[in-house]
Amino acid sequence: MQRMPRAIIALIEHIEQHLDESLTLARLSDVACYSSYHLARQFKIATGVGLYQWIQQQRLQRAAYQLAFSERSITDIALHSRYENSESFSRAFKQQYQQTPTQFRGAPQWPNKALTKMKSLAPSIQQEYALMFRESQVVHIVQFPRTHCALYLHQGAPSTLLNSVRHFIEYRKQHGPTPHHSQTFNIIYDDPQSTAPEDFRYGLAASIEGKVPENDFQVTAHTIPAGPCAKLRHIGSNDQLGLAIDYLYREWLPQSGETLRDYPCFIQRLDIAKNVAEHEQNIDIYLPLNSHHST
Repeated sequence: MQRMPRAIIALIEHIEQHLDESLTLARLSDVACYSSYHLARQFKIATGVGLYQWIQQQRLQRAAYQLAFSERSITDIALHSRYENSESFSRAFKQQYQQTPTQFRGAPQWPNKALTKMKSLAPSIQQEYALMFRESQVVHIVQFPRTHCALYLHQGAPSTLLNSVRHFIEYRKQHGPTPHHSQTFNIIYDDPQSTAPEDFRYGLAASIEGKVPENDFQVTAHTIPAGPCAKLRHIGSNDQLGLAIDYLYREWLPQSGETLRDYPCFIQRLDIAKNVAEHEQNIDIYLPLNSHHST
């Protein structure tokens, strides 16, 4: 039988990949290689959330992204989330997000408990994630090229970040460059866990050639500087992205002998122009380093 933390991680990943399907206790017990008599209790100890509550949260989280970024009808999203009708879906959605699906589609507010979900996992689970990164993730030191960008700077509560993402998407639709013709970056100026909500900053950027055209979107020119960076490829959802970044700072950096350059951590979203499921994203994380320690 697997040790429980690794089994819980395998279960979390299985749930993410099969939200459209029936996730019975018998099936989930087989995935975790753990007794069905004890799995639900062990899952709650590790995550702080009941097993079926976690599944519902994941389905509603996917529904929230679909409401914010797709034109699918609420009824279609409800059925896709395995609710019998839009009314039962709307009740569950409002209970989790404090907005109806229609309100969320118009002006999405992401609740704090959803933003900090992975941070609240039991220490044993977070340690297991770190061990998995050590075992399977390779950090390379690369020379990142000087990259000119169009930048929209989100400043404000992390819960309103989706509004800024949609704002930047609309800018790209009207002014370009499109995701098919440029690279997409996020610049992580602040840690949402240690920054006052009103001071939180997050950059939404697209590489460009030439100048940023005049616009009413408050999008400005920005340059990601050239220089050495630690590069880590993350494959998975945004939920685990923060854990991967934490691994670079907390484990890889102290052991590497490298020192940090005066530029924030940033990521490149490689699949933004493709129809890739949220849990299958390829994201490169870049941690800027000082030149004199790099090899």
